[in-house]
Amino acid sequence: MRISVITIFPELFREFLSTSLIGRAIASEALEVSVHNLRDFSEDKHQSVDDEPYGGGGGMVMMASPWIGAVRALRTDVPSRCVLMSPQGRRLTDARVQELAAGNEHLILLCGRYEGIELDWQPGQPGKYRVEAELNILDEWTPWIYTNPLELTPTT
Repeated sequence: MRISVITIFPELFREFLSTSLIGRAIASEALEVSVHNLRDFSEDKHQSVDDEPYGGGGGMVMMASPWIGAVRALRTDVPSRCVLMSPQGRRLTDARVQELAAGNEHLILLCGRYEGIELDWQPGQPGKYRVEAELNILDEWTPWIYTNPLELTPTT
């Protein structure tokens, strides 16, 4: 199984991927994981990946074009699934993990920030670069978990 992670925080994954069960699976070559910096797929000199929401409003959203470029570069002809980690997605369960792994040689995880991606590219849209699933790892929106994948309990 090959997993490609796209994030604006690739350095956060290094320690996590080298320890425990995941580290052993990678060492034994049962699992291949690559982490890609979303900014490498940006189209401007500042490597921008976020912008104000289309149509106004508060906050920021992720721009669609870097995500599309990243998926285009990573998706090959092998069976693959593209999954957006998002606070709006369905809860990630053990059963869902088993379903994603079955019949797929390549899993592409889109680890965003903020509350979403621009409206012009959303899960379920037809096409080669579409997102097949939108998942979250918690039942409620907690911005810190999508910023820091290693922090699993909020600080109070």
